[in-house]
Amino acid sequence: MINPKVLYVTPEMKPFAQAGGVACVAGELPPELKRKGVDISVVMPLYKCSKNVSNLKPVKRYSVKCHGNEEKIEILRGEHEGVEVLFLKNRHFEEKINDRDYGKVFVDSLHPFYDDALRFSVFAEACLPLIAERNPDIVHGQDWPTGLLFGRMKQLGMKQKKVLTVHNVGYQGNVWGGVLNGTTLAEMAGDSKISESFRDPRYEGVVNCMRLGLESADMSNAVSPRYLEEMLMPENPDTFFQGGAGLESVSRRLHEQGKLIGILNGVVYDFAPTRERFDKLIAEKEEAKRKFSNFVGGTGNTLFGFVGRAVDQKFALLRESLGDRTVLEHILEMPGVSSGILASGQEYEPFIWQVGTPRFSGNVGYDDLLKMDKRKNYFPFPLFDSGLRSMINLASDFVLVPSKYEPCGIVQLEALRDATPPICNRTGGFVNTVKGMPDVNATGWLFSGNNRDEMLRNFLYSVDEAKTLRTKFPQQYRDMQWRAFNERFDWKKPAEEYCKMYEKLLK
Repeated sequence: MINPKVLYVTPEMKPFAQAGGVACVAGELPPELKRKGVDISVVMPLYKCSKNVSNLKPVKRYSVKCHGNEEKIEILRGEHEGVEVLFLKNRHFEEKINDRDYGKVFVDSLHPFYDDALRFSVFAEACLPLIAERNPDIVHGQDWPTGLLFGRMKQLGMKQKKVLTVHNVGYQGNVWGGVLNGTTLAEMAGDSKISESFRDPRYEGVVNCMRLGLESADMSNAVSPRYLEEMLMPENPDTFFQGGAGLESVSRRLHEQGKLIGILNGVVYDFAPTRERFDKLIAEKEEAKRKFSNFVGGTGNTLFGFVGRAVDQKFALLRESLGDRTVLEHILEMPGVSSGILASGQEYEPFIWQVGTPRFSGNVGYDDLLKMDKRKNYFPFPLFDSGLRSMINLASDFVLVPSKYEPCGIVQLEALRDATPPICNRTGGFVNTVKGMPDVNATGWLFSGNNRDEMLRNFLYSVDEAKTLRTKFPQQYRDMQWRAFNERFDWKKPAEEYCKMYEKLLK
C-alpha cells in the first residue's frame, strides 16, 4: 500500500467557508483519507466571510504576478480534524473590487464566472510556489476553479500528478475571451500547450475552465457512478436532463482512456443504526413535528419538507406549471398535505412568498409574513436558518428532492439518516443512494418520465402515493423509515476508492 503525499486544493471547505456541496466533501473526505494513511494537507483561499479562523498561524509571505500585477500572498495555517489546512490570503478574496463583493466564495454579479475566474487564477498562481516547495505526489483539485491551476501546472511542465473531482459539470467557468485582454487567462488561452483544452467546445471565443481541468488532469472522477454515466450523454431539455452540459464528447474520450471514473460521495454518521436509536429518533421526529405543526395547521397532515437552495437545478420543478397551477400548488391542494419550504435564492424567492400568500406580491420581512392571511398548510421561509433547517428535516414525514440533475446530493443522504424517506428525480446520485418504490426494499421514491408533462405527473403521483402509504399503511411506512435509517453511505468506501486511484497513478 502506497502512502501518497496529497495536496487537496479546494475553493471551499466546511467549517470555514461554504457555498455548496464541495465544502462538505472537502471537510469530510480528507480526514478519512488521513485515517487511511494518506499524508494530506488542504489548501483554500481565506475569504472575508470565513469562519472559525481566529487561531490561524502565519507561515510565510510572498508575491506572485497575475493579470499584470504583483499580488501579495500570505499563507496561514489551521487545522481540521487533524488535517493541516493552509489558507491563502489575498485581496481578491477580501475586498470589494469594481463595486462587487470579493469576500465570499463566489461573487454575486451579472458575470460571476468572469469575476471568479479572475480570482481563482490568482489562487492558482499563489498555489504554484507552494506546490513547488512541498512537492506532493498528487495535487487533488475540486471543480472548475482548480482547472486553472492544472492548466498552469501543465504550462510549466510540473511533474506532480493531478486529480480533478467533478462535483457539477454544469458549472464550467465559461468566460468570453474578449473581456480577458491583459489578464493571465488571455495568456493561457494563447499558449499552444493548453489553448485547445481551454477552448469551450460550444461557443466561439469562449474559454472553459472545467474543460481545461479535465484535459490537464491525469485522472478525474465524478461524485457518483450514475453521474459519470450522465456526463457521457447529451442533454435532453424535454426531461430537464443536463447530461454532460456540452462536455460529453470530452468526458466520453477521457472515460474510454480510463481517465474518468465515478466515486460515490459519503456523509458523516454519529450513531449506529440500532433499534434503540431508531425508536429514539422516531420520538424526536414526532416531537419536532408537533412543534412545527403550529406553522402548518396541525400534526394530522402528512408533512413534505424542502430544504435547499432555491436555484434552477434544485427548485425549478416545483414552479413548473401543469395545467393552470404549478407543481407546488398541486401538492398544497392535496387533501391532508402540509409543506415546509426553507429555500434561499433570489430567482425563486418571490414565487415562494406568493404561493403562501396568493393575494400578495412584493418583498416583505419574516415578521410581516406571520401577520398575513396565508395558506394554513404551508410554511415558506426563503432565508437560510440552520435551526429551522434542522427542525424541518426532522419534522418532515417525507423530503422533496426534485433536482433537475444531482451529481451526488446530500439532502437525500441526510433524509435517509433521519429516517425521512425522500422523493427524488431519477437522476445522478439519487439512483445510487435511494431505492425507489415499488422495490420491496424501498427507502423512498424515484420519479421519471419520457417527456416534461409525464415527469411532472409522476412527481405528483409519488407525493400522493407517499401520503397514502403513511396514512393507510402505517406499518409499511414505519418499515420504510427503518430501511432508510439503516442505509449507510459513510466515507470509508469512497476513501478506499480514492486511495486506489492515487495508488494507480503513482504506479
